[in-house]
Amino acid sequence: MKLVATVLWVLLSLIQPASAADLAVKMETVDLGTLATGRPGRVNIWYPEGACSDAAARLCLADSGVTNKVVVLSHGSMGSAPNYSWLGESLARAGFIVVGVNHYGESSVYGEGTQDPRASALTWQRAQDISALLTKLAGEKLFQRAVDWTNVVAIGHSAGGQTVALLAGARYDLRQLAAYCASEAGQADLSCTYARGSGGAPQAFIDMFNANYQDTRVKKIVLLDPALGSALEQESWKGIALPSLFVGATHNDFLPWETQGARYASAMPGVQTVLLEGQEGHFIFLTPCRHAAEVAGVRLCEDRPGVDRAEVQAALVPRIADFVRPDNEPAAVTRLAGEQERAGNIPSNAVLQILYFTPPWVFGLLAGLVVFGLMQTRTRGVPIWLALLLPITMLILSLSGVLQYVGLSWPALAAWVLGVSATSVLVLRAMRPEAAVYDADSRKLTIAGSWVPLFVILGIFGVRYAMGVAKGMELEIIQTSAAQVTISLILGALSGFFAARGLFLWRVQAAGPA
Repeated sequence: MKLVATVLWVLLSLIQPASAADLAVKMETVDLGTLATGRPGRVNIWYPEGACSDAAARLCLADSGVTNKVVVLSHGSMGSAPNYSWLGESLARAGFIVVGVNHYGESSVYGEGTQDPRASALTWQRAQDISALLTKLAGEKLFQRAVDWTNVVAIGHSAGGQTVALLAGARYDLRQLAAYCASEAGQADLSCTYARGSGGAPQAFIDMFNANYQDTRVKKIVLLDPALGSALEQESWKGIALPSLFVGATHNDFLPWETQGARYASAMPGVQTVLLEGQEGHFIFLTPCRHAAEVAGVRLCEDRPGVDRAEVQAALVPRIADFVRPDNEPAAVTRLAGEQERAGNIPSNAVLQILYFTPPWVFGLLAGLVVFGLMQTRTRGVPIWLALLLPITMLILSLSGVLQYVGLSWPALAAWVLGVSATSVLVLRAMRPEAAVYDADSRKLTIAGSWVPLFVILGIFGVRYAMGVAKGMELEIIQTSAAQVTISLILGALSGFFAARGLFLWRVQAAGPA
């Protein structure tokens, strides 16, 4: 009996679904060796870190980490994955695994001696990199839990945006690009510096540039001011049915909006569009930096007057994170994912989704609480310390719920104390003297059975579970003062029953035999 009570005490202290704020984010550089393309594959992976005992796993994923999808991030021309740490860290904090691809020949991750500006023209190699990496990752024991590498949300900036579009099935026309860059409009387009000499490219190069590189593992795409809009075959873009989010800067300092971003945004049916209509430039999507590097005279780290890069990115994070989640899935419900990977299709009903992503141990805990509650329904003899264990546990569970989901709010704490006090007074008055009798010889209390403790236990469990789900789904109502005070009052009132019961039993024991 003592062991059961101790175990229950520990379990009760664990009933707190993980939230984004609880997740410790880590970034690791993982070398996957030579890919099937013959090119090296080195990635930066952001993920919510946890603990694991699997020696074969390279990385330890938090219990609440999302495993039914991954995010793949493609950098801009001559950039690297760490340039987008603001986005990688933010999505990892939301529970997602983010794989930042470093394209060989462009990324400095492989060493500055490997960088060659001519690599930017070989656009198809980028798409091939990502397809080969996904295949490689699927065969690796990267985490202690299985990850679905066939459900990919691909995000790309600039040349990375064009790479993501390729993976989605977009096609590009090199001759169309050459004609545009030779036109009057193209003369003012700084991106045409990458297309010099494209008009005289050999047929083999043209065929590779214009080919189809669709990868059906990519299920969603996010384009951040993508490049090569002038070469986009809009008919190929119109036929893409993937959920898509487009973020563009209309007053661009590098890619003219009308001939670049607007061609993407207008051609794809059903695309969600976020337009930055202030003075944000093309490099607003890079992590804030201090170096003096520039491309065609445009500073990578310097924004126009009045533009706060960190502020713009902070505003974009929730929009991108909401899009990354599955369609019709409550926000951050996957943060409730448990330790074990569960097979089968995710139900479309929101309530069933919540139950689906609830860790199995929560149901085990509920079963244990039900058993403990049923034990209270029969008359039994117990020592005073065991009789007081349940009231103390329920008071701690109730108060910790307020502190965890509401925070150190004095109105909420006052409401909780008020609930405890009011219910305690009422319950003490209603307690029958024969509800408990103390026996001096056995030093035990004989407590009459009752169904009420079971219902109150389930009430506290239910309120805390609902609060965890509401916080995980980021429901606005949980943030209102009225809701926080009301929830605290309810938890206090429920735990007040056990406070009164504990005080009553203590008095009976102190008074001695009847």
